[in-house]
Amino acid sequence: MEFSVEVVSFPETTFALKPKSLQEPQGASVAGIDVRKHRRKLRSIIGVLGAVIVFALVARFARNPIRTYHIVAFAALLISFVPDLLLLLNPAGAPPPGGPPAVGGITVVNVAALMILHVVAYAISVGLLTTLTREK
Repeated sequence: MEFSVEVVSFPETTFALKPKSLQEPQGASVAGIDVRKHRRKLRSIIGVLGAVIVFALVARFARNPIRTYHIVAFAALLISFVPDLLLLLNPAGAPPPGGPPAVGGITVVNVAALMILHVVAYAISVGLLTTLTREK
């Protein structure tokens, strides 16, 4: 059986030894973009585009759009933490002996890193959208 080493980028900085028979097939593309290779980037782009669309809708229909958008965006941030926290409930494995507390190979540090990345995206998106659109 042949194996290959797969390097997963931050925040999941790990190396995985996978049998070649279990690897995802290469070449799945949409509009010339390899979806499997760029799926994290695509999710981020879709999330930011969603934020812009929601901001446009709030700006169009709310009486106080900036304040309303802050509330909506903060609620979305809290909801975005749910999948990260659910990673800790993965019953697929146990912590390595003598290692950090982990369930299923996911450590609390990994989950915290994911949540910090969500906060960074939230701060940049909300900060730019609400600052650059204020009336002067």
